[in-house]
Formats: sequence, structure tokens, C-alpha cells
Amino acid sequence: MVAAILFAALGAASSTAFLTPRRPPPAPRRAASPLAEAPSLLKDLAAYRPQREDIVALTHRLGEAEQTAKTWATFLMRRRRYGLLVDLLKRDRAAYVDTASWLCNVEGVPRDHMPNLVRVAAPVVVAAPPGDEPLVADCALPNATFADSPLDSFLLKVTRDFYERETPGPAYRSERRGILGLMDEMRVLMFDEAGDAAAQTETVRLVLLDLMTPALPPFYRLFMGGFVPSAARGDPAWLVDAFARVPALGTPGERVLGLRRPPVYAPLLTSVVAPLVFGFLVGPGSVNRRADGELGGLVVEKCKFLQESNCKGLCLNQCKRPAELLFDDLGVPLHVVPNFETQECQWSWGVDAPDVGDDPDWPAGCLAGCPSRAEAKRIGRSS
Repeated sequence: MVAAILFAALGAASSTAFLTPRRPPPAPRRAASPLAEAPSLLKDLAAYRPQREDIVALTHRLGEAEQTAKTWATFLMRRRRYGLLVDLLKRDRAAYVDTASWLCNVEGVPRDHMPNLVRVAAPVVVAAPPGDEPLVADCALPNATFADSPLDSFLLKVTRDFYERETPGPAYRSERRGILGLMDEMRVLMFDEAGDAAAQTETVRLVLLDLMTPALPPFYRLFMGGFVPSAARGDPAWLVDAFARVPALGTPGERVLGLRRPPVYAPLLTSVVAPLVFGFLVGPGSVNRRADGELGGLVVEKCKFLQESNCKGLCLNQCKRPAELLFDDLGVPLHVVPNFETQECQWSWGVDAPDVGDDPDWPAGCLAGCPSRAEAKRIGRSS
């Protein structure tokens, strides 16, 4: 009797459990959306200050975030770090250089994440060999491979044609192609009696003007340099006459409306366009900040000219100075700062270039491995 009652109770319980629907498992909690988390992150990032300790701490936090695959968070952190570095660069350049060098060489941050690379220590630095003569250490980084497009090859050929026409030295055409042939031809002028520093610089300046064609300089000088067209600067007569009808704009050859500097947009726009115009000569570049932290900078990541010549004299007289003089004449001053340890090159528009002897970013002495050093020393010229 008791057994029958127990079996009946168990049967009723089992049938009830079978007929009662099971409660579904709780749904997994959705992760908070980026829109919900972003304000909190932005508030945290705003607390960082432009000083080394904060920037390094943010870099460590960024490294942890990169492992979580939150791309939106890493993007915000990178932009905040970049902004902090820019602020530090504007405030204290020495502290910026120290911080950027630490980030690149200790924390492993890529150099192209820095807003400016002037004086930022290279990952590999080889001391110059000892001796009585001051020498600059050669670049110890591997050479870059430059894949010239058909357009690059054509422009290099045109450049060499112009160089052959403008050079005051002997007519010479190297059998090598592209930038290597141009280096050979430039060395011939450097070692010729007609090729002093001034002649080398003027030759390349004329070549650059030839490449710009007669049409471009007057309009660049007007819209970027802010100069009223004038016949003395070689502007076309019709443009000079058009501005002469509006004397209130200013005196020919002077800046429009009495301005003392080029328009504020000129350095930035020039830095954006320059890689497209000069890339075939110097190699790929990207927009960055000037050494004062302002817009208008361009860094050439591995300069063709530096890599293939390995010569300070060629760099100075047939690249740096001609470019600076050209843009100074066009109304937007330019300061070119090569880095011989990394073969990077910083171009900064809107910055007056000091004389080489007064430029703290131009090292003294010849490059240790310069192939022109012995011959330049023999004829009494700086290489």
C-alpha cells in the first residue's frame, strides 16, 4: 500500500515536470557599445598631460588595449598620444626629443608615429671611427629598395636632361640609369673646377625651376607666397598688368596687403603636395609636424639622395640648399634637415633656413664612409 502511494506520487511529479516548459537559459550579456564606453575613455585620456611620464604610461595602456582588438579605443589612444607629443614639442623641444627617443628605442613605437623626427635617436647608432678629422657616423640601417614607376623613370630622365643642359661643368652622361646616374653626373660637377658650392646649388635650382615649367612658379608665388606679381620676378606680363589695375592690393614684388609672411595655409598645403612632386627624386614621404610643432612638415622616410650618394657635400649643395633657395624665392621659406644616421630627411615649410654654420641640426665633418671624401680632400673641397 505504501509502495503504491510512493509510485503514484513519483509518477505525478514526473508527468508535471514533463508538461511544464523549461525556462530558457539567460541570454549572454551584450558588450557595451563603443558609443557607451567612449565618453569614459575620453575623460580618462583628457587627464594625461604632455610630459614624459604620462606619455609613457599612455603608451603602456595602448599596448594592453591593442591586445583586446578594440580598434576604436586604440585609435583614440594613438591620437591622444600624438597630440600630447605635439604639445610637448611646442613647449619643450629637448624634452620632446628625449621622450620620442625613448618611445622609439625602448618602447618599440614606430618612428612614423612621431610628429617630428629631428634629433630623435636612431634605433641603431654606430660611432664614427676615431681620428683627427671629425667624422659623421654612417647610417647602419639597411638600404631601402625603391621601385620606380614608369612615371618616376621618365621624370628622372627629364631631370638628367635638364641637369646636362644647365651644368657649367663638362658634358657628361653616366651609363647608369635613374638616381644612380644622376649621382654620377652630380659628382662630376662637384669635382670640376667650375663646380664650386655656389655653382652646384644654382645648377640644381635651375633644374627644379625647369621641372616646374614656366607656368607654375608665378601662380605658386601668388597663391602660396602671397606676392603681388612683378616683372622683376619673371611673372607673365598679363598677370602683372591685371594686378596693376588694383593698386590697393600692394606693390609689385611685395606681399599682398602688406603681409610679412605667407598665408597660413601655404606650409600645410605645400607639405601635402610635395611628396607627389618630388617623390621621384627623394623617395616616399609623409606629412608630419615641423620642429616647432606647427603644421607644414614632411618627413622623407629613407631619402634616395642620402642613401645613394652617402655624401654630405652632394646633400648640401645639390639638394638641401637648392630646395631652400627655390622655395624662399617662391615666398614660402623652407628648412631641410637631413638625418645621416637614419637617412630620413625633415622638410619644414614656413621656417627660415639658417646658414649651415649656424644650424644646430647640421653636423660638422664628413660622413665616415663617403665615397667622395678622398677626392674632395685632394682638391680642397668639402664633401
